[in-house]
Order: sequence, then C-alpha cells, then structure tokens
Amino acid sequence: MHPVLLEIPLPRWNVALTPWLVVLALFALVVCALGRHGKSGDLFWAGLIGCAFALVSALTHRGERAEIGPVAVYSFGALLSCGILAGWVVTVRLARIEGFPARATVNACLAATVAGFFGARLLYVLTNIRDFRGLSDVVAFQNGGLTFYGGAVAGAMGSFFILRRHRVPFLAWADAAAPGLALSIAIGRVGCYLAGCDFGTPLSARAPAWIKRLGTFPRWPDEVAGPAAGSPAWVEHVLTGRIPLAAKASLPVHPTELYEAAIALVLFAVLVAMRRTRRFRGQSFVALVFAYGIMRFVLEAFRGDPERGLWGPLSVSQWMAAALSIPLVLAARRLYLTGRAGSAAT
Repeated sequence: MHPVLLEIPLPRWNVALTPWLVVLALFALVVCALGRHGKSGDLFWAGLIGCAFALVSALTHRGERAEIGPVAVYSFGALLSCGILAGWVVTVRLARIEGFPARATVNACLAATVAGFFGARLLYVLTNIRDFRGLSDVVAFQNGGLTFYGGAVAGAMGSFFILRRHRVPFLAWADAAAPGLALSIAIGRVGCYLAGCDFGTPLSARAPAWIKRLGTFPRWPDEVAGPAAGSPAWVEHVLTGRIPLAAKASLPVHPTELYEAAIALVLFAVLVAMRRTRRFRGQSFVALVFAYGIMRFVLEAFRGDPERGLWGPLSVSQWMAAALSIPLVLAARRLYLTGRAGSAAT
C-alpha cells in the first residue's frame, strides 16, 4: 500500500512546458501527414488527435515550467499499464485462434485503450464536477481520477468503429476480448489497492485479523505525499473526524480493491473455459458485462471513498450496472434464439 514503486534517477532540469508541447504537436502533425500520404486512416487520426491534445495542453500550460528530476513510478500507473498489456496479449492470442486479422485486433485494442482512457476521465470529471475549476484541472491526469464504466463504454465504442472499418463482427471479436478485459481488471485493481484508492467502509470489530491487516492503509511519509498527507482512506478518516491527525494508519476498511481483483480473476478463468461451450456469438462478452455489473453493484455497497459519486441512493457505477442489466438480458435472449435458429437451419 505505497503509491510509489520505485524512482528512476534522472538529473534535475527546469524546462518550459510550452515549447516542448509545441514540438510534440509538430511531431504528431508529421505523423498525421504520413498517414494521409500512405492512406493509413489509423495513423492519420492518431496523429491528428495527438496534435490537438498537444496544442490544447500547450495553451493550458502556457508560461508554466516543470522541474524534471528523479521520476517516480507510481503503483497505480504501473499496474494499470501491466493490466492493459496483459489484456492485449490475451486478446490478440484468442483473436488469432478465432481467425481474426492481427491488424484489426491490434488497431481495435489501441482504439479501445485510447478511447477508454478519455472516457474514464470524462465520467470521473462529470461525477466530481465540483472538484474541477477549469480545463487545467481536467487535463491534470497526473492527479488521478478514472472510472471503469466510463472507460468500458468509450473503449467498446472505439473498438466498434475500428472493427467496422475492418469488416470484423464486433460481438465475435468481443468474445475474444472478454477474458483479456477481465484479466486487465484484476491486475488494475491491485494497482488501486497499492495506491490506496477505491477503499471500502470500516470493518466491524468481529472481522478476521488478516482482513483488518489488508484493509489498514498507512499515512504516507511526508517525502512521498507532503506534510499531513496520506493514503486516501487515511485522509478521509481524518477529515471526517474518525481518527486524529497524528494517527499512523486509517481505520481497518474493506479491501474492496482486492475483492474485485479476486472476482475478476475468477471471471477470467470462467470466460476462458466458456470458449469451448459457447452457444451464440457474443455470449462471453455479455456474460462478462452482466457478471461484472452484479459484482460491482454489490461491492459498491462496501465502498467508502467519496470520489465514486452518489446519485441519490446509489453510486454512479450502481446506476450504470442497473441500466445495463435489462438490455443485456434481452440482448442475450435474442442472440441465443438467433444462434439456435442458425444452427437449426444448417
């Protein structure tokens, strides 16, 4: 439960942000031009989006300087990256077995990752809109703030449009991607645990000692987070008066990050085994979304972090899970009947 895994020793430099961001925008523009010249739509749009992002960042951080020194590798970012990479590997492998073109799979994975990142950020901003004072806060990705459902919906949309261009059926490809997504969730939630975010409500006094140890988040050292700062659970418990400022650790809480990681790992194993018994196209994908929704709806009742956002009696994720459940059941029924009709016709 430490936000920093390691530090990469680099000499300290003080650089102006705007010139470097302009250089990045020019480089992205060159990539865009190469994509247009080579008639590569993927390269063209990647360069165009990168150029726009760099220019907006340059205008937002105009006149600001950044001190570059030892680079900290944060637990959440490192595990999230590992989870995405593991999901890519599993998806590419299963898609190859299913006979999908490698280029379409890689492009769809890339589109899902990029779109998912921005979608995850967008839903977090909308959920916690009062915490953002302007565009500079919105693009301050280094401060954290992502949501799973925002990333999942945007990622699915991004991959859908790419697969449509490659004339690859989305639901069939999604079946190959479902196990990889479950594995990504499992690894990413371990990163959440190490960072201390997405923590749960306080445990009862009768909770097992080993769960209490897992659910106790420390006050981080001053050199990590600054004076009077600590893990999110510690900060929340101090602000709500549950523990004094001098406390060295939070109250023992439900380690909901590890609960979700363990369930996602089980889902990964089930989805891999399900590939041999699928009865209709899209079955694995629908099963993952439906099972995750049920799991997330229940786990949200044990969450104690205020950033998850509450709309009335339920959290944003609970509303999303509930809203998707009925369409998923209807879609699964239709796909199942369509698959049976196709089997009977052959």
